[in-house]
Amino acid sequence: MLLIQTLNGLSYAAVLFTMALGFSLIFGIMRVMHFGHAGLAMASAFVAQHLAISGQPFWVAIVGAAAAAGIAGFVVERLLIRRIYMRDHVAQILLTIGLSYVIEDVVLWLWGGDIRAMTLPDSLAGVLEIGGYPFPVYRLVVIAYALVWGAALAFLFSKTRWGDVLQAAIADPDMAAAIGINTRKLFAIVFVSATVLSGLSAAVVAPITQVYVGMDGEDLFLSLIVVIVGGIGSLPGTLAGALVLGFTDTLIKALWPDLSQIGPYAMLLIVLISRPQGLLGKKELVRV
Repeated sequence: MLLIQTLNGLSYAAVLFTMALGFSLIFGIMRVMHFGHAGLAMASAFVAQHLAISGQPFWVAIVGAAAAAGIAGFVVERLLIRRIYMRDHVAQILLTIGLSYVIEDVVLWLWGGDIRAMTLPDSLAGVLEIGGYPFPVYRLVVIAYALVWGAALAFLFSKTRWGDVLQAAIADPDMAAAIGINTRKLFAIVFVSATVLSGLSAAVVAPITQVYVGMDGEDLFLSLIVVIVGGIGSLPGTLAGALVLGFTDTLIKALWPDLSQIGPYAMLLIVLISRPQGLLGKKELVRV
């Protein structure tokens, strides 16, 4: 039973990690508070579900959702986001919240307000016996998916020239621009890539979470908690935040189910009081 609860915590942490990755990349590198990010991911999940019920193979639906997210991300970056790169966070929040409302209304107009299920293919819909208890095969797939992306991004940041450029932009965007890095082009690439990643992840976890209008608000809230708990601008921190929140939530639901709703709030409060920069975040020096 302990092993199953551990896997439940790990699978929920994997869902949280994949949801928060794109937001963490955009804010960590670009310093843009993109509150419309979860809305684009929600729209991608609807695209995947629509393709799946239209008879397309499961993996085609997943790739189609990622492609739709990439196109939407490119348009949004060109028309809106690049205009607020250097604006204060208030302007960024107001614009992107407005964007999220527009996306939600478009999704509601196209697909309606019903909760939609995304059916898995037979090869992924079964269960495995682990320690005498059943565990869904697809949750193991989601865990593997999160591990692959975590390893790929760790390699990108630590072993490639692109990683050096990204870390320079994270540390000091103005200095990066001064030494010849085209930060505007870099930001555009990061934004579209993060949107594709979030769209892909939303489609991958859709069979677990289901697809419905309003899921973007819940995803955004949980992504914010994961990023703040782990440390803003830290990808290892995003993983740490997802693991802490995933296992804490699973433990509370198993032992005190009536208190399950306060788990994320309690974790956020504890971290903000004891370590405001997050578990793996760094304190920032403010020049005056």
